[in-house]
Amino acid sequence: MERRNGPYTLTDDSAKVDVPTVHAWLNETYWAQGRPLAVVQQTVNNSLCFSVFEGKQQVAFGRAVTDGLTFTWICDAVVREDMRSKGVGKWMMSLVVDHPAIRNTRQILGTRDAHGLYEKYGFLRVEYMRRNTV
Repeated sequence: MERRNGPYTLTDDSAKVDVPTVHAWLNETYWAQGRPLAVVQQTVNNSLCFSVFEGKQQVAFGRAVTDGLTFTWICDAVVREDMRSKGVGKWMMSLVVDHPAIRNTRQILGTRDAHGLYEKYGFLRVEYMRRNTV
């Protein structure tokens, strides 16, 4: 899948992910700080990935872990710092939740600080159980 919006292009082609750049962005987050580059590469290999580009520069990333039928966990959504508040993340999320491979699955995500953003895409604030093994 590839979609355009002005100067931006979104693709779900995992081969186009700029893994070192995404790794750097994730290391600035509260949820993925310290995640090794090799692990980021493996998550890209094993997930449905979404990359937004402006020209050849990646400006946003997100991924979905899914069985393609019943369940999807949307995670690692990041937008390059200088591109925030320009609608790039909102555009990406609108395409992610409606992607043909996951639109009919139960989608979940976790956030500490962006509840209002995700509620716009139909997500509800609910408590869930979590088992920490790492």
